[in-house]
Amino acid sequence: MYSRGNRKVNVNFNDQCGRKGNKNFASTHSEGQSPKFNFTVYPNPITDRLLIHYDNKDSEVVISSISVIDATGKVVISNKNKKRVNFSSLTPSVYYLKILLSNGEVLNKTIIKE
Repeated sequence: MYSRGNRKVNVNFNDQCGRKGNKNFASTHSEGQSPKFNFTVYPNPITDRLLIHYDNKDSEVVISSISVIDATGKVVISNKNKKRVNFSSLTPSVYYLKILLSNGEVLNKTIIKE
């Protein structure tokens, strides 16, 4: 499911125990865009390390934290490094990058791990 403006993603999944389900995710902005903060991530799809490049138009707004969330909604990586995230320990799947900014704003990006 996808809607313009606010992004909504509905993911169906099978976990390692054979359980099935689905999870809804939503973001308040389009991927990688904010009125005062733009970011790009690369490469995507990824194999090991994800690099984050950002341009903050307001010098007071910075990245506070970065989380990687799997399809079940579990936080699998919580990262203090603001410029790269190591995905090498994760299995191939779709993940959600959640970036919390110092002004409380949350930005999301879908990442594919090969």
